[in-house]
Amino acid sequence: MDQQRDREPSSVAYLLGQLTAKVDLLLSNQQSYNERHDELEQRVSILERDKAKILGAVLVISTVIGFVANYFL
Repeated sequence: MDQQRDREPSSVAYLLGQLTAKVDLLLSNQQSYNERHDELEQRVSILERDKAKILGAVLVISTVIGFVANYFL
């Protein structure tokens, strides 16, 4: 009789078990979100670095073209 009462949805132990399971699920989901965030952060960092390299190359090229144009004009 006592075991059956512990399995009833209204018992404190049952509700605590459900709550514990939900917290565990939230923690595992948070861990996967953190891993995904780290991956995306790394990808964005690579893109930003490449963008800076391209902008630097464009700046050098435009400066050289400006000097050449000024020299011949």
